[in-house]
Amino acid sequence: MPSYFGNVYKDDKKLYSGLNAFIVSFCGFVSSLCGGLISDKLEKQGNYYAKAQVCIAAAALGLPCIALCCLFTNSFYFSISMLGLEYLVAECWFGPAITMVLNTISPENKGFAVGAFLFCTTMAGTLSTVLAQ
Repeated sequence: MPSYFGNVYKDDKKLYSGLNAFIVSFCGFVSSLCGGLISDKLEKQGNYYAKAQVCIAAAALGLPCIALCCLFTNSFYFSISMLGLEYLVAECWFGPAITMVLNTISPENKGFAVGAFLFCTTMAGTLSTVLAQ
């Protein structure tokens, strides 16, 4: 996103860096907290697929937000708002996903499983950035 915003909105680089820091920290925190709370509450009500459903809903809600962020290049404020909304709705997947991994792996393999999960998600994010250019 820094390279996208830097290329499309050249005059707003400083504004982007400040707003992006707020979006990543505040919206990411709120989303992550809400994702865990929602999935735990639904699971206590008997929905044993709640964690997976939260992950699926996060992806489904985040996709149009990030598409709008990147496809409409007429307004910096619209794009940054869509980025903020994407973080707010889509970053809630991580906690439920880790919990699903931990709940399905034998105790002696939990460390390896979490490490492999984090490695794969990091590599996917890194490679997709390189391949998209």
